[in-house]
Amino acid sequence: MRSIALSAGLGTLLLSPVALAQNPNSGITNTGQQLTVEISCDDVLNEGATSFTVDACATLGPAADLNVNVLFVVDLSGSMGQNIPGGGLGDANGDGINNQRIDAAIEGLVSLAESLGSNDNVDLGIVAFGVSAATCDLDPAAGTQVWISPPDLGTPNQFETVLRSMDSNGIVGQFTPLDVGPLTNYQAAINVAAGAFALQAPGEVNLMFFISDGQPNGAGSTSVNFLENLANNVLVNQYGVRINTFGIGPGDLCAPGQILDRLAEVSGGTCTNVADPGDLTTVLPNAGSTSIESIVVSVNGNQVLTANGPEALELCLNDVEILQELDLLGINVVEATATAADGTQVTATKQVTKTMCQLFVGLAAKNKLLFQNDTDKLLVQPLVTFNVTESVVPTFQIPAVPELAGLDVYFQVAMHNEAAFPTNAVQMSNGVRVTLGGSSEAYGNAAGIFSWFDGSAGLGDSFEVRFDVVGM
Repeated sequence: MRSIALSAGLGTLLLSPVALAQNPNSGITNTGQQLTVEISCDDVLNEGATSFTVDACATLGPAADLNVNVLFVVDLSGSMGQNIPGGGLGDANGDGINNQRIDAAIEGLVSLAESLGSNDNVDLGIVAFGVSAATCDLDPAAGTQVWISPPDLGTPNQFETVLRSMDSNGIVGQFTPLDVGPLTNYQAAINVAAGAFALQAPGEVNLMFFISDGQPNGAGSTSVNFLENLANNVLVNQYGVRINTFGIGPGDLCAPGQILDRLAEVSGGTCTNVADPGDLTTVLPNAGSTSIESIVVSVNGNQVLTANGPEALELCLNDVEILQELDLLGINVVEATATAADGTQVTATKQVTKTMCQLFVGLAAKNKLLFQNDTDKLLVQPLVTFNVTESVVPTFQIPAVPELAGLDVYFQVAMHNEAAFPTNAVQMSNGVRVTLGGSSEAYGNAAGIFSWFDGSAGLGDSFEVRFDVVGM
């Protein structure tokens, strides 16, 4: 068999990889909530359609399908006993002194724990640190229980009981008494926190809320770089912990380069500066939840429409017209990206296939019925296919090679289009035989598509195989 070299004027068709569609898609926020994005639209855009709309929704709620471990790491240094001017907090820990920073922290943490809900897929834990650090015992039974689930808190609330037994001298009174001393050993806090997360099952969501009113001091390292690397190694890399830090008191403890800022940044968490310690009673409960700030619909990488929040539970874009943006034959990529107030982003991806015609090219004719009780036939043994439309077809250049004279090349157009042909979506054209250096002729039958030869079949000449979709 003689070979043939036909060069298409469209050039080489390069197929770039398309990422697997993820729809719906979910992610976990810094607050342990699940942010979910879902796109609703048809999978196929039929040629001839006059409209194509998409709905995209972002929802925010409990991480119902995941186990979440939330660890409170609390500074019990002496400065946490400082008075809050004008405070009306009372005595949260029963030490006989009102309106201390530790009182504000306790009230805020109690409310934060309550805001996390009562789901049994959440575990709570506490690490107290000062000169040293230790995990707190959350159950009055024998032994030390590092983690407890909200349904098991009992009456009175065991988690709250432990929090209210803390003071600024490094003392935890319940349920196993601890004395961690009144300094600020970040290194010990990080290492003990890692030990707590090591007790939980691999692959769970691990969150840490780190509360302190000062810079590291005492027996542990005070080097910001050392502490950041330590947290990255033993918390982030080992257990995927996301650290949310809270700097208490005057001065910006979350300024760039400060240790609390670096701990949050290295883990993808957030750092919140609480200049007035009294604000902890409102700041900490809000840290247990975030909001949906925006949702953006994009097509093939180009933004189409944005909706802005904040919304606590759901933010949607409905009936977004994207017909003009679906401009690629074959696969188009529709994306919806939701952003939460804490910076968490989740993107859902859906592929929409724009129906096309295909031009089959081969060196042998065929006569095969495609479907039983149908008239459509495959009339070409295809070797090469091209994606085509009525207005865009390849131009074939015949090499001026005498040995090619008399070689027959066969062409046929195929189409899948439910809009144009609702009862028989697959349509096949008649065939076109081109004898190189000679003539051309149509063969076989056509129903929905008619194709024909346009050009010259002479050696060195060029031609196109054009077509009309009769039903459109």
